[in-house]
Amino acid sequence: MHSSNYDSRLYAYEPSLPYAFSLPAYSGKGIRSCLVIQYKWVPHLGISAKIGRMDYVDRGEIGSGLDLISGSHKTDISLQVVWNNL
Repeated sequence: MHSSNYDSRLYAYEPSLPYAFSLPAYSGKGIRSCLVIQYKWVPHLGISAKIGRMDYVDRGEIGSGLDLISGSHKTDISLQVVWNNL
């Protein structure tokens, strides 16, 4: 990924958890990777998890104000449990 500033940001579809949609905006230089795992525990119970990581090569801080992260990477984790009573 490469864009010169936030005004020229890129949008890219990203795999997500079931029943969810992800179309994040990216700016700067870096790489995004994610892993989605789905497991059907018993016939009516399913568990899904997503781990994503953004590594920037053009900055030492991410965000601003209360969302400021000191470092060049950001990791997000999502977990979903689905009970299907059909």
